[in-house]
Amino acid sequence: IPPSPEELPDLLSDLEKFWHNTSLQLPYLIKTAITHYQFETIHPFLDGNGRSGRLLILLQLVDAQLLSKPALYVSTFFEKNKVSYYNSLNRVRAANDLEQWIVFFLLGIVETAQHGLKTFKAIIALRQEYNTKILTLGTRAKNAQKLLQRMYATPIITARSVEKELDISFSSANRLLKSLTELGVLKETTGHSRNRLFVLEKYLNLFRS
Repeated sequence: IPPSPEELPDLLSDLEKFWHNTSLQLPYLIKTAITHYQFETIHPFLDGNGRSGRLLILLQLVDAQLLSKPALYVSTFFEKNKVSYYNSLNRVRAANDLEQWIVFFLLGIVETAQHGLKTFKAIIALRQEYNTKILTLGTRAKNAQKLLQRMYATPIITARSVEKELDISFSSANRLLKSLTELGVLKETTGHSRNRLFVLEKYLNLFRS
């Protein structure tokens, strides 16, 4: 049962003090696990407590300098193991068994990190594959490389956006997209002859797996 609204300021203040208490000799990952449990128990919002709590995990790991960027999204592990996640949190409340929650949380961190490393290696390999294919385009290879770098951030593009991004003619943009599609780098998704969308599909699929 969440606390009354009147108690929230003090409870959240205590939680913040716990996180920033440098005299407390606890590994940061365990401290993060405890903080997440406490935040979800305080339940400060009417909606979105789970999303906020999982985002807080990322921010804490960055704050503790365990991550240089928020690239360890343990929320996927919690969603995949939703029943176990809620059961583990409830077991702390019902049986004061904090240890099993910490173990579950750390398993999530390990699995997420391993999956992230696997994805990172796959991205590196795919980029090398793309670069090798692009070299076959001759004089258009430079523009193809520029386009590809842009698409790693925004993996869906149109001929008009290529025209603007590379400062080339519309026909040149279409020819470049056609070549990249034939090389298997891009995939056209609409099946239309106009207003087409091109996707860096293999790259996107690495994040869907």
